[in-house]
Amino acid sequence: QQHGIQFILVSIGQLYRPEEIAAAQAIDPSYDPAYFDSDLADLAAKDGFMHAGLYEVFRQHYEQNGQPLRWSHWNYAGHEVVAETMADVLRPLVGVEQ
Repeated sequence: QQHGIQFILVSIGQLYRPEEIAAAQAIDPSYDPAYFDSDLADLAAKDGFMHAGLYEVFRQHYEQNGQPLRWSHWNYAGHEVVAETMADVLRPLVGVEQ
């Protein structure tokens, strides 16, 4: 921050598809797929840095398109969704309009 650069923490949980979430909740009913994004957003707000949580972005994309966004790592579509999301996060920080 002393150089005018904002720190941004990016997070994504591994599970975003309803069937994956249901399987995890069958093992542990308290499982919340948005927990890490929520917890890290709270930390970022408390400590004064930005947080870009990708759970909801992945969940919404899957809900709208039915397209999986990862294999054991992000697939091509997953990388595209992350790139678009991060571009949206970064544009206002560098003064670029959409």
